[in-house]
Amino acid sequence: MKTLRIILVLLVLLILIPFAGHILWRIEPQRQLGVILVDKSVTDICRSSHLPFLWTLNHFRFTKSDGKPYDLATDYYGFLPLAPENSRNFEVKRIRLEDIEELSDKNDVLFYADTKGITYGEWFMGASGEKKGSTIKIIGGLNQNDYFLLKSMYDKNKTVIAEHQFFSSASDPLVLNKTAEMFKIDYSYWNGKFFPKLDTAKNPDLLPELVASYTKLYGKPWHFKGPGIVFIRGSRILVLDQNDLLSPIPLIVTPKSKAAEYYLPDTIQYPGWFEISGSGPANEIFAEFYIPVNDSGRARMEREMIPVRFPAIIHSRQKQSLWYFTGDFSNCRIPYWTRKIKNWEKISVLHSSSPQKTTNFVWRYYIPLMSKILDDTYKRLH
Repeated sequence: MKTLRIILVLLVLLILIPFAGHILWRIEPQRQLGVILVDKSVTDICRSSHLPFLWTLNHFRFTKSDGKPYDLATDYYGFLPLAPENSRNFEVKRIRLEDIEELSDKNDVLFYADTKGITYGEWFMGASGEKKGSTIKIIGGLNQNDYFLLKSMYDKNKTVIAEHQFFSSASDPLVLNKTAEMFKIDYSYWNGKFFPKLDTAKNPDLLPELVASYTKLYGKPWHFKGPGIVFIRGSRILVLDQNDLLSPIPLIVTPKSKAAEYYLPDTIQYPGWFEISGSGPANEIFAEFYIPVNDSGRARMEREMIPVRFPAIIHSRQKQSLWYFTGDFSNCRIPYWTRKIKNWEKISVLHSSSPQKTTNFVWRYYIPLMSKILDDTYKRLH
């Protein structure tokens, strides 16, 4: 009988807590903030490549100028998969040159979630998951109109945020160089990621072409089994496993003063994709990546000229509203329905303890950071 009562109490709490949280969320005042989102790499109906950003906008009650909430499925430029997903139908929504001045006048925030893009072969996959057809891009990379929009927002001191894959090799070279100069960032094309298992038989996320490139480069088969970090740049590959690492998951380290100001942990593990980019004196390094290597790992990284520490978040000293994230921070599947429950991000921190899951990073670091950037933008305007 006592057990039954406990179960009933828990069930009531499970119902009451979300209900009460939703009521509290609804009575929060709405805040109008014009936001332009660009995502050229959406591969699923869930829109996981920018889902945490839309969750943040809606959860913290940022709305469009008409008071309506931002829509996950349609309120962005780039590649838009259409339902049903198995139809493989899509729409491409492009930034038009004639709209740029109006867009930059009416909006306060520009966020580039991903510009890598999608090829016909990636989109039209067979049932087995094999890529079929062309390597020609449907959409991808930075183009001239992207640059003009970025420059217009930048010149008007609007908040500009960009993220991993922004300096994609699919971009027009001239546009890429001009954009890098505007951001005062040196991109290297080195990308890396933690993998919980390097065994190809146990980890489908290890792309066959990556393994094939390793075999061709080193003249020996892929022999890795446990956790590790893979760095890749074109045909160059470096794999660090347990023989090279003190800890397998990269760390993001934030100075204590910044961590306190933005309500962030000063050290957190990050298991997602990241890139290695440098920055000049015009920017401050808000946070940096640290790869926890031993002497063997350090020597192997030095041979490839890969630093052990490199920027994770770059913030302009000249334009305080300019941000660049070198990690794929916005790409994560979190329960979107929870955006309408007040303080859900604080509740989620309590049960998102696995550092191998990107959700842990999103709840503990990404959402507090992005909400503070958006909040500061809103306060600056009002």
